[in-house]
Amino acid sequence: MGCRDKKDSGQAGPDALDHVDATPVKFLQASNGKHVDVVLGAFDVELTSPRSNGMGFEWDVAVIGGAAVESRGKKIAEPSGDIDGGRFLHVYRFDAVAKGDAKITITAKNGDRLPPPFVLDVTVR
Repeated sequence: MGCRDKKDSGQAGPDALDHVDATPVKFLQASNGKHVDVVLGAFDVELTSPRSNGMGFEWDVAVIGGAAVESRGKKIAEPSGDIDGGRFLHVYRFDAVAKGDAKITITAKNGDRLPPPFVLDVTVR
């Protein structure tokens, strides 16, 4: 299934995210606090953060509780340089590797007004 040697350092190498399934399941910020069922294979979590002077923050590395899910890394897409403000897109890639339960927690850092952590409870079927 690709780059399992890339544990969640938060910054996977440039090739680590090129080996993912063509259309993984995606969970967006609206999934925060939810319980989801997935099958074995790849899935993504996509979070955004603002790009504005003094108001921005970053999403940190994902912490995974449980052995059913493994991280495949994180990629950040920046807004266009000519746009005042805009939003960064943080794409976290995961593998559901075994049947069971896992909890993914992603906290925000480096800002004055931090949102609550993103938490996703996952059951792999």
